[in-house]
Amino acid sequence: MQKGASIDGSLAFATDGPPAGLSLSEGFPVELLQEIFSYCVDSYSHMPPTVRLVRLCVQPQWIPITYVCRYWRTISLNHHTLWTSISPNLSTTWIKAFMERSYPLPVDVYLFLDDPFFHRSKPYECPSVNDAITLFAGCTRMCSLRLSGRSDAVFTVLAALRAPAPVTSLVICISGQCPEPLLLPEGIFNGRAPIRHLDLVARLYIVAPSWLLQGVTSFTTAEQIPLHALLAALRQMAALTHLKLLNCRASWELDITAPTNDLVPLPHLEVLTVRAHDPRYFALLCCSIARPPGVVLQQELAIKVTPILISWTPWLAAVRMLADAAGGMKNMRITGSKEQGTLCAWTGDTSTPDLNAQLHFAMKWDLPPSPRSMATYFPVASEPVSIQAAHFHWVGRLCGAIGAKAARRFALNKLDPACAELPWAHWSRLLEQLPGVVELELDTGTESILRSAWMKDRAAAAVLPALQSVRVVSPDEQTTHAHVSHSDLIGLLQGRAAQLSVPGSIAVASSADDVK
Repeated sequence: MQKGASIDGSLAFATDGPPAGLSLSEGFPVELLQEIFSYCVDSYSHMPPTVRLVRLCVQPQWIPITYVCRYWRTISLNHHTLWTSISPNLSTTWIKAFMERSYPLPVDVYLFLDDPFFHRSKPYECPSVNDAITLFAGCTRMCSLRLSGRSDAVFTVLAALRAPAPVTSLVICISGQCPEPLLLPEGIFNGRAPIRHLDLVARLYIVAPSWLLQGVTSFTTAEQIPLHALLAALRQMAALTHLKLLNCRASWELDITAPTNDLVPLPHLEVLTVRAHDPRYFALLCCSIARPPGVVLQQELAIKVTPILISWTPWLAAVRMLADAAGGMKNMRITGSKEQGTLCAWTGDTSTPDLNAQLHFAMKWDLPPSPRSMATYFPVASEPVSIQAAHFHWVGRLCGAIGAKAARRFALNKLDPACAELPWAHWSRLLEQLPGVVELELDTGTESILRSAWMKDRAAAAVLPALQSVRVVSPDEQTTHAHVSHSDLIGLLQGRAAQLSVPGSIAVASSADDVK
């Protein structure tokens, strides 16, 4: 049985009885059955979160394996590892059974405490605060703990956890509004838990005791935390290697140009990831910490309205400085459509995968279908920006702001066919931001972008003057729009080389050639 596979088929087989000559009670060694049962448990964790919510019930998903035969039931009931993961769907009765049958192994505990969503969604039975305290107050076997619910319920349980425990991972998710910062109890786990992974989610923010932060190596915060509070917490995490700031909308109004003489030292930091709607959080955080050489910096922007880039000027300038320090944004890629798409830019040579780069910048947009024209903010003298092109027109200016002139490779992958029909001014202005590009990658059907950008009576010679190779990639699905043929593309590129007085011709490859 493959890891993550459903056990429905094996259950159907069991109810019909074993095939002739095979005895379920004698045909499989205990160790093999234990391994199979462990895979059945893992199948739950491999489901997408939405599927897991739909399939939740008050008993373990894998419990039907205990109904196959007495031999299987005996093995599963006495296989301690099978009972070490307490998931939030379990009723109090089942949690007690898990605690008993997992002994003496460490347990992973994940609880929803009086969560309103689960109270409305029967048959889910969240344990009460008193039940959770009774079950876990004296537990010394927890190796990970995740609590989700209202702040009063979660913090009442945390305050009762006074016994030392080998907890290495702590996740706290607070639902509902918080009028003021939440203080994590100083005496949690009696101050003796080797916590290495800490995740905090709250509408405001949570303040953890100093002893708890000192050993943390991975910290993820999805809180509305002010910069000064975040830096105060980071100052106590000398061992930190991975830092994630997610969906923060707190007011960070510091002047990025002001000299900072009190940087937070993070000597072991390896990866810094910021996911937000505004580049200020990434820029200010990077400028507030002392990072060792080679730290991987990842900025992930997500917007639902057309950005006004003028307001982002100082933050994008900071991103560009970081990129220049890492050798420049050598790679750029655009995917999607005018309404939903992604721009990725990263450092390193043209063979560097984006997520392995020292600096990775990604911006995802999910815009309404009928936006306000961007001509109000960025008018184009030669041709006004239409409503159709308004979604996409700012992308070229964003590329320029983060250092597109350093790019050597540019890809248009999985692009909406409608993007190839945008006005010529859009593509020429975008490609004018990429004078250093030597490698271009296009989907089949979007080669007409080059013809549009290189129209002799409109486009300047500055559009992709350094281009040396073009790779045409076949999309996953068939397209029905008109496009430039492969032979026409070769002729177009050869003519372009002659126009620029470039010796030889521009190399063209298809995905079948697997040549760049």
